[in-house]
Parts: sequence; C-alpha cells; structure tokens
Amino acid sequence: MLDLIGDDASGYLSAPAERSRWQDTWTMQRTRREAMALLARTYGSWTRTLCGALATAVLLGGAYLLGQGVAGLVDDGGLVAVALMVAAVLLLLAGLAGAGYVLFTGTRVVGALRAWSSARSRDGGPGLRLLFTPAVVVRLVLAVVLLAACVTLVLVRTGVLLAETEETAGGALWQWFAAAVAAGSALAALSGAVRTGLALRRRPGQTATGGWQQTPAQPAHGGPTGYAPTGQWAPQPVHDAPDPGVAGAEPGAFPDAAAGQGGGSAVVAPEEAEEEWAATRMVSDLQPAPVPLRVRLSDGQDVAADGLTLIGRSPAGRNGEQVSALLAVTDSAVSKTHLAVRMAEGRAWVTDRASTNGTLLVRDGAQQSLTPWQEASLAPGDRLLLGGMTLQVEPVDVQ
Repeated sequence: MLDLIGDDASGYLSAPAERSRWQDTWTMQRTRREAMALLARTYGSWTRTLCGALATAVLLGGAYLLGQGVAGLVDDGGLVAVALMVAAVLLLLAGLAGAGYVLFTGTRVVGALRAWSSARSRDGGPGLRLLFTPAVVVRLVLAVVLLAACVTLVLVRTGVLLAETEETAGGALWQWFAAAVAAGSALAALSGAVRTGLALRRRPGQTATGGWQQTPAQPAHGGPTGYAPTGQWAPQPVHDAPDPGVAGAEPGAFPDAAAGQGGGSAVVAPEEAEEEWAATRMVSDLQPAPVPLRVRLSDGQDVAADGLTLIGRSPAGRNGEQVSALLAVTDSAVSKTHLAVRMAEGRAWVTDRASTNGTLLVRDGAQQSLTPWQEASLAPGDRLLLGGMTLQVEPVDVQ
C-alpha cells in the first residue's frame, strides 16, 4: 500500500507530554522544530493531494454509474444495467477505501503536528509558509470548487435555482450522491488546512527566525533584577539556533542573551551556540555519579562509553545528529530506531524514539513506560525492556 506518511515522519507521530521543564532543553527544542517541519512537509506533499483527488474522482465516477444503473434497471433491467451497477459498487468501494486511507493518515499527521505545537506552545511554530506549498494551494482550490459545486447541486435539486435536471430516479440519486461526496472531500481538505495552520502559526512576540522574545524576569520581593522567583524555571535561551529545515530561518543570527537587560545584540556562530547548549544540562544532571555506569544488551553488545548510541533493527540518526555508535538487533518487535542511549562522564540517559511497541524501564521491581522523546536518567540496577531484548545498567568496578 502507498505510504502517505513515510518512515521519517512516522518517528514523530508521538509527541512528548506537556512539561514545564525538559531535561535537555536544547535537544528537545531542536527536535520539536524538526518534527513540526517534517510533519508539515508530509501533510503538504503532492502525493497526498493527488491521492485525495483520485479518491474523490473515483467516488464521483461510481456515483454517476450508480445513477445510470438504477435508471437502466427501471427501464428494461438488461445486462448493461446490471454491469453498470456492479461497476458502480466496485468503484464506490475503491473510492471509499482510498478516501478513508487518505483521511486516516492525514488525521494522524495533523494530530501529531498539533501535539508537538502544544508541547511548549509559547515557543510558537515555524510559520504558515510551510503550509502553503503548491500542493496545498491546489488542494484548497479544488476544495473550494467542490464546495461550490455541492451548493449548486443542492440548490438545483431543491428548486431554488431553476435549471434542467434529470427527473428520473437514477439522475436524482447520483446528483445527491455527488453533492455528498463533494461536500465531504471539500470539508476534509479545508478543516485539515485550518488545523495545520493553527499549529504552525507564530505566537505573539515570536521572531521571524523561529525564536520567541521574552522580557527579563521581574525581581521577586525585592530580589536582584534578572533572576526568576524561587521555584520557577529559568527563562528559555533566546539565542536558540534556527532549524535549517524551517522556512524563514536565518542561519547565523542569534539574539544576545544580554539584549533583554539593555545590552546590544551580537552574532553567534551556529556551531558555538549548539556546542554551548548541547553541553548545558539541568542542575540535577550535573551531580556526579557515585560510580561509572555501563549499559549492556542481552545479546552481549555494549553501549559506547561516551556519546549517543542508537539501538534498533536498522538504526539511523537524523540529519545533523552526532551519533557515536549504532547497535543493530534482530528482534522483529524492536523498531528500526527504537532507543537512544546517551553516555557522558560515567552517567547514562535514555530516550525512546517513538517506537512502535514502546520501552519499559524496570527499577526496584516497578515498571514504567518511557514517554517518547522524553529523556530519562538511568541508575545502577535499572533494566530496559524493548521487544524481547533487555538492556542492563551495571556499575563499573573502579580499582
């Protein structure tokens, strides 16, 4: 069957839950932008537009043949009428199957896009430029034409507009059926575009490069200016690197963090910004581990001591992602890129990459499902269950 989502976008169909704090702010912000851009391109592809138009045309053709078949059965009931009825039923079934598949996959893509937009919604979206591709423009024009044809047919059949129509039972049947098909296809295309646009739109105060502007935190109870009140999460980094895949991004331009406190703007190289924020972790992450950790698969493979290791049946990193090692397994219940393990200074973190069957973390006898794209820290004695495979977290003996 034709895949209208694709392997790249399917990995982003599960968005992380809304959280006020992300353990890896830079990585999660970059993942969010990448996911929204890829899902938007998937929704606005020519393949989806052509499949939807073809399914609608097949349904309209089936409706016309159905009307002709009914008219033939009423007149003489010959073999031609029976053949027309059989052909009409086959076309209608094929059209319904195609339209259902297009609608189902489109709903999944739009739902995932809206979920990624809701997570950290104040960051805004990449803008409506990603939505109005030539394929989507053609889709919207066809939707308007179909909706106008539907309204015209209804007005004609109800007698509001005076026009010559087929007064036979078959003629009335196929015209009403055609109006229903046209209305359903048009409303599906228009509603999908509106929902996608709401997810992609920029929020008030968001810059054209995909970031968002913020004001310095107000002092709490006379505290020093520039510090957030106790218990609140610190302001998000304003010199966030724009995603090259997002339209409107201007590589190399990053607002200076001091601009919110009266300083001038500065230009920071993308490599420097990424290196800085990739090295910045939560305070809890900076606590030294009692002993170094080692992560080992049940088939005997060891996770790389430092860096990012991807595990799956055919693991592959995303564009621009720095991967230290790829561990391939043969378990059919494991996704192509199922899990990511990050090792640094003897500590370990794990992220489920929106796998099909999920990942279980077993700690002190209790099981917990990992939230897709949400990084979790590992401790000695933890076990990870993915498919029929097990990852064991062990302390490394230090002599």
